[in-house]
Parts: sequence; C-alpha cells; structure tokens
Amino acid sequence: MALIWVAALLAFSISRAYALSLVALFVAGYCQISFVATANTRIQTMTPDHLRGRVMALYAQALIGVGPIGNLQAGALATLLGPPLAMAIGAIIAGAVIVVIRLLKPEVFAPIYPKRTSSTAASASAGTSQRSERV
Repeated sequence: MALIWVAALLAFSISRAYALSLVALFVAGYCQISFVATANTRIQTMTPDHLRGRVMALYAQALIGVGPIGNLQAGALATLLGPPLAMAIGAIIAGAVIVVIRLLKPEVFAPIYPKRTSSTAASASAGTSQRSERV
C-alpha cells in the first residue's frame, strides 16, 4: 500500500492532465487514510492499557506536530525547483525510506493479531464491570 501511495504521488507530480491528477490524488489520499488508520490500530493494539493515552499523545505529536517542518522543506524545494519536481523528490524520498525500513525491519510490516482471551474469561470479566441494578 505504501508503494502505491508513492507511485500515485509520482504520477501526480508528472501529470498535466486534470483527470489523471484527480485519480492520482484520490489513490494517494486513500492510501494515506489507510496508513493512518492501520498505524493507529497497530499502536493501540500493541500498547498496554495503562500507557495507551500517553503513547497516543506521542503518536499524535509525531503525526501532526512535525507537519510544519515538512511544509517548510517542501516549500523551499518548490521555490528552488518548482512544485512538480518538489513533489517528485518528496515521493522518491518517502519511497526510499519505506524500502529501507522494509529491508532492515521487516517485522514492522508483519500483520498483528489482537490477543485472544478465552470465552469463559471474557464473560466472567464482562459481569464485573457493570453495576448491579436495583429494582
């Protein structure tokens, strides 16, 4: 999915046709939304309950907080080289980072399955969290 995102960004950077640009941006947007949803799910699944809020705060800071730095870099490149070339360079760098991570840390891309509990343990714990109703 990540390399499809890179390909869509590259297609958008070289496209001069409106229809192709719309399709490339749609594909890139879908891939980006899928990535964020998957990353969010993986982080929350792997994090212990007592640390989840802190970890999600750091994740949000990393995801949203570094945007202005990337915008500065992209703007500087667009000023020097033009917007299409700046977009292509950004996509190539993103693709290179993805390939390097895939080669050095393949477990990052491995599917993660949530921990399963036995049905008796799940039903026993379900009754303890609810208040008893009084008639």
